[in-house]
Amino acid sequence: MASAVMNTDPMIAIVMLSTPESVGLVRGQVRAALEYHGLGSYVEDAELIASELVSNAVRHGSTSTLDKVTVALIRVENPAGLALIVVDSSPEPPVMREFTLDDEGGRGLRIVDALSASWDWRPEGRGKAIIAILGDE
Repeated sequence: MASAVMNTDPMIAIVMLSTPESVGLVRGQVRAALEYHGLGSYVEDAELIASELVSNAVRHGSTSTLDKVTVALIRVENPAGLALIVVDSSPEPPVMREFTLDDEGGRGLRIVDALSASWDWRPEGRGKAIIAILGDE
């Protein structure tokens, strides 16, 4: 991932249970936070990236519905943009899978890759953090 300077104060940081219902919750929270901070131009891409990463966390990064998923939005400077961070409880790295048009899943990280300027992951505690950088438009 390219180097970016992040502000240390998140615009939003939420912790949710690792359940399918959290995907819809995170979309609304991301939209509200970005609109509140005057960053509405990021809403559509950020909502989709957040929902894909939280879906992956629920499906692949959790062993129990008591596991937590954390989502944070942080302003990025130099270059200007937005960092969307999703932390789950699995230490396993994200895997971009091959898929066919008939497959129901397997597109999440490809969507993240297409909509973000860059993305990467790193170990975080006992799990991992996936960081997607959205460039300034």
